[in-house]
Amino acid sequence: MRILELTQENVAALLMGLEYLIGISYVDDTEVFKVCLDYWNVFVLELFEAHNQMEPAATVSMMGLQAQMVPGMVDGTGTAVQQRRQLYSGPLSKLRMLMICRMAKPEEVLIVKDENGNIVRETMKDNDVLVQYKIMRETLIYLSHLDHEDTEQQMLKKLSKQLNGEDWSWNNLNTLCWAIGSISGSMVEEQENRFLVMVIRDLLNLCNL
Repeated sequence: MRILELTQENVAALLMGLEYLIGISYVDDTEVFKVCLDYWNVFVLELFEAHNQMEPAATVSMMGLQAQMVPGMVDGTGTAVQQRRQLYSGPLSKLRMLMICRMAKPEEVLIVKDENGNIVRETMKDNDVLVQYKIMRETLIYLSHLDHEDTEQQMLKKLSKQLNGEDWSWNNLNTLCWAIGSISGSMVEEQENRFLVMVIRDLLNLCNL
């Protein structure tokens, strides 16, 4: 990919290829989506690691994800990293919406009573779906760190479409809520608190419709 970034002609072809791949990722076929998801995960991870190299040395914990942040710059300058982020800003924004729209179901925990009347936690697992959820969650967390504002706006935009009935369905609402839950801890506390207040407010308004 770095080779294709060297000339303007190749960059245009690269961006067009990413657009096609995003379109393919919406195809309703599990195996096709798995292949696309593996690529997106590697692609976003590479951009995320380059982004972190501009930060002071530290280790950041992201809901179980560990990323070592080391001092230094990619290609010797922070400008090169910023230019790459800008180059891929369009596809990355569309990729965030893809992850939100197709987010897999996380591990489900039910609170039930056992035969003795005791309250217990019952875990419902679908291993294939759970593996897919973990990859999508990881990818969306990386995407969120690359641009918190766009991630927030994409989710709120999707939620507003649920409220006005433009894009309403139980599946759309479920995948959106799973996506919102998956990035918990990826924003700074003040931003996350403000974001969750807006989400909860809109969900309550949805209940009143």
